[in-house]
Amino acid sequence: MEKRVIIAVVLSMFVAIFWQKFMVSFYPAATNTAPVNQPSNTAIVENQTIKENKIIESPKIEEEKTFFETNRFLITLSNIGGCIKKIELKDYRDSANKELYSIMASEMPGRGVFSLYSDKLSLTQDILKYDVKKYANSIECSTLLPQGIKIIKRYNFTENDTINIDLEFENTSSQLQIFDYEVIGGVDIECKNNIDKQYVEASAKVGSKIHRDKNAKGKDGLLHAGETQWAGVTNKFFVMILKPKSLANAGIVREYNDKVIAAGISMNEIAIEPGAKAINTFLLYAGPKNTKRLASLGVGLEEVITYGIFGSISEVLLYIIRGVYKVTHNWGLAIIILSLAINICLYPLTNKSLQSMRKLQALQPQIKQLQDKYSKNPQKLNKEIMSLYKEQKVNPLGGCLPMLLQMPIFIALYQGLIYFVELKNSKFLWISDLSAPDVVRLGSASIHLLPILMAITMFFQQKFSHPQSQAGMTEQQLQQQKMMAVMMPIMFGFIFYKFPSGLVLYWFTNTIVMTASQIFMLRKANR
Repeated sequence: MEKRVIIAVVLSMFVAIFWQKFMVSFYPAATNTAPVNQPSNTAIVENQTIKENKIIESPKIEEEKTFFETNRFLITLSNIGGCIKKIELKDYRDSANKELYSIMASEMPGRGVFSLYSDKLSLTQDILKYDVKKYANSIECSTLLPQGIKIIKRYNFTENDTINIDLEFENTSSQLQIFDYEVIGGVDIECKNNIDKQYVEASAKVGSKIHRDKNAKGKDGLLHAGETQWAGVTNKFFVMILKPKSLANAGIVREYNDKVIAAGISMNEIAIEPGAKAINTFLLYAGPKNTKRLASLGVGLEEVITYGIFGSISEVLLYIIRGVYKVTHNWGLAIIILSLAINICLYPLTNKSLQSMRKLQALQPQIKQLQDKYSKNPQKLNKEIMSLYKEQKVNPLGGCLPMLLQMPIFIALYQGLIYFVELKNSKFLWISDLSAPDVVRLGSASIHLLPILMAITMFFQQKFSHPQSQAGMTEQQLQQQKMMAVMMPIMFGFIFYKFPSGLVLYWFTNTIVMTASQIFMLRKANR
């Protein structure tokens, strides 16, 4: 393979691997925002910040926890703030300690899911004591504010990944009460290390635009004004998302003192006459980033999932993997079969690439002669080389373009598998979790074996791709080629070393198949 081909492939790989990490900083800041208390059809202004809600000391309230179990959840609810402080998913387990996976757990008072904030009601931090009552299919939390507003939160549990929440305000005073409020839909989503943290983001659909924020753009928080359909937080595999069933005027993003990101909704202003009530209803989803599950709710929450620039291709590839899994009942085998199928489909391109490289290799002696003849006239040299290519009907990019055409598939699969929640806790051979790097114990130490095997296989692939003797190549070119044959596998092994083993398994299988294909085509061409 020529040097420029290798460079092109390497650059493409870097685009595939680091696209999301580095490009996120270039995403435009959210626009079309307006003050919270204005309806969505008011004048549009630039991004605005919202008042910082600092963590303050809790009053001396003895915390009481209420537990509720459904077929999907284990819920822990606190009487401080009347909010959810922990959600454990029964369908998933932590790969480290095998305990139920905790999608969120908050230790701060009043900072749970469905905590409320309102300056007009003096709810700068929802640390009020709520009376909690537990029923067969629901939990009711109530408190009375000094202004005479009684707040009732009713958590109605279903048999799927959702919780229906009724938020009731009753005016027990003798005066008209006018106020607005904000409600937190997602906070303290599970994040065990800095690697996982890069996948955490707040999302909100405001109007027809979906905003995705890695942070709150400052200590005061961020506001996306406009009719808000939903808001939540996501990590690599899971999402907590809140959808109001009444009008909301903004999506909000907060960042607490310990750098925890939260997302919520600012609701329209409410006016309640004495003795009257107002009820807002919400749908809370807490579970995997599974398109089918989210779409089954029929409210558009599946839009929270994104696979990046080649998202459409990612969805097709994941659809195929799911189809293969229905037959194999093993995600590892499904990935291997997908890799085989892709290589079969791309065989004509691979074969064309090899033929182009062989033709270029055959022209090396003539190119060397031209280089010697026109060494002092670069323009004439380039013209003569292009004439030679035209005369011999050789496309100098013929060996490169077919490979580059394969890169969107790899990028799409990378973007798909990196967020593919079905791989979590899935086993294959010695791999205990295809969503995480594989681990092989060596005494007190451990290694990730699969990326090492992949690098070794790539080394042999390079050997078969570059015959030891190539006519017309200078000694310097041969040395460069040998160096690249060693450096490429090492570099790829380093890059893939901490990747999810499902993705490494795909590339490992692809490398084996590509090596076998090259051996077959070389033998066929030499007959």
